[in-house]
Amino acid sequence: MAPSPDACDPASFNHRFVTTTSGNRYHLVDQPPLHWTGPLSDAPTLLLLHGFPDLWCVGLAVGDRMLGC
Repeated sequence: MAPSPDACDPASFNHRFVTTTSGNRYHLVDQPPLHWTGPLSDAPTLLLLHGFPDLWCVGLAVGDRMLGC
């Protein structure tokens, strides 16, 4: 099993960028639950949106509580 992501280390998460057909570029961080063994496309989804100046990782603790981690 892969090591669990560390909220203090952004590099421990899966980062990618997506450009939409309208030309907007978005930074995504997608990470399946630690116990997940299936394809990433079938993993449960929790969508957290933020605005400047918040960081993408501010919702990690909230997400863990919501998913019962």
